[in-house]
Amino acid sequence: LICPPDYFQIEYEINPWMHQENRADPMLAKKQHNRLLGIYEQLGLQVQHVEPKPGLPDMTYAANFGFLYRDLFIRSNYRYHQRRKEALFAEYVLFENLVCSSP
Repeated sequence: LICPPDYFQIEYEINPWMHQENRADPMLAKKQHNRLLGIYEQLGLQVQHVEPKPGLPDMTYAANFGFLYRDLFIRSNYRYHQRRKEALFAEYVLFENLVCSSP
């Protein structure tokens, strides 16, 4: 799963590394995202895109959505309510793609 950093920003503080005064650089985030996507594509990895949602600035951390094993998605149970909707959106995207791509 990969999600572009369209809304990535530090809007709240839920861990010791997050400080709202440390603003993200949107241009740099987009450049880093595109570089990572290019690497995935060069490696021949199957990439599933998840559309970012306003109000969910951490969706760019797609590895945190959950764990995918074959056709089973085990959704993350985020500790902080600010992040809980991210996994729901990822689950929906995966479900739609698994159902629509089934023979």
